[in-house]
Amino acid sequence: MPLLSLPLPLPQYITGRIKLSSCDNSKAIKEASKKGGKDLEFIFDDKSKEILVNRVPPVYGVRCGAAVKGFLTPASKTMRSISWPSKKSKAKGSTCTLTDLIQENGINRKQDTLVFKVPVTYCTHWVKVDSKEYGVPQTRQRTYMFVWQPDKEGDVNDDLGQYWEALVKHLKSPVRHSLEAFILQVDHDIIRVFREGKVVNKFVCLLLTLFQISLLMWHVFTLLILYPKI
Repeated sequence: MPLLSLPLPLPQYITGRIKLSSCDNSKAIKEASKKGGKDLEFIFDDKSKEILVNRVPPVYGVRCGAAVKGFLTPASKTMRSISWPSKKSKAKGSTCTLTDLIQENGINRKQDTLVFKVPVTYCTHWVKVDSKEYGVPQTRQRTYMFVWQPDKEGDVNDDLGQYWEALVKHLKSPVRHSLEAFILQVDHDIIRVFREGKVVNKFVCLLLTLFQISLLMWHVFTLLILYPKI
């Protein structure tokens, strides 16, 4: 899918994984603060015994109601569970923030990845391209995101996206000529015919205008003769 600039929360929303360091951006947090808070908010569901998302600032790609599955560290592929903060009540209506969960579970905001439960596992990979590198004599910078379902359910480290990026780069065909090479010279026959055609069109329009004026004057003259007292 082509995107002018890839929205950061989009891959997170698709994969159900949020790399916390990618959301720890001062500009993004400042913008989020203007729209009702800068931190994720959670509630404890007594029926399912799960921690659910209750409020989502714009810098995070997750839906309200999503259940927390755990978190991952760079050093291990084993999912670590997340517990509700001991200092927070589990009563209905009680909430906690992402900061509370981080402090309670020893999550590293700069390195770890927060994982949510998703019905289907998807992977994403994106790459930036420029049209002039693919045979089009103009600059059009776009970001394309490739989304796929891995053969093995739950395999979030599937490397198909890297092969896709390699294919995209292999298809590069840089423009060999500048834009000026595609522009006709001022004395080209096509330009000359077009200009002469414009002159003829102007002349025809002038004749039609004069004819309409003459016709109007003839009607006025006829009325004056037939009805001299008007």
